[in-house]
Amino acid sequence: MKKVLYLVIALIVLVIVLLILGQKHVSTEITINAPVVKVWTALTDFKSYPDWNPFIRKLSGEIKKGNTIEVVFQVDGSEPVVFTPEVKVYEENSIFQWEGRLLIPGIFTGTHTFELVEIDAGKTKLMQKEDFSGILVPFFNFDSTTTGFSMMNEALRKRVENR
Repeated sequence: MKKVLYLVIALIVLVIVLLILGQKHVSTEITINAPVVKVWTALTDFKSYPDWNPFIRKLSGEIKKGNTIEVVFQVDGSEPVVFTPEVKVYEENSIFQWEGRLLIPGIFTGTHTFELVEIDAGKTKLMQKEDFSGILVPFFNFDSTTTGFSMMNEALRKRVENR
């Protein structure tokens, strides 16, 4: 009986340690020489993502708080990854956020946010970030995610500034 108790305690400690270590924040930002409205319009023109977006290859569904959407991303020539997050925030010309998870809360959850901030009438700061949490997070490397965010930010900047 003592062995079972020790095993249960060890498992509880392991889960607690993984939950504490299981948090990661990835963020990027870029300044775009265009008004917020113009950047938002390009960012939320999801049908055109395959034409210019090197990271999020497809985003579909009704973009409304509480709705589930489909997002397909692809990093560095890897296989596409399809997931179906829930829209958490959608404030026009400001913030678009979704949350996706693997199976149940606590395993692997990602909260992805696009936020636009007006620097002045003709300049916008785009911040793209993701907060990861869950017991599987310590076992992942997020370098390619950061690279994907940066590539998308730069592609969006070029698309908006060249129009």
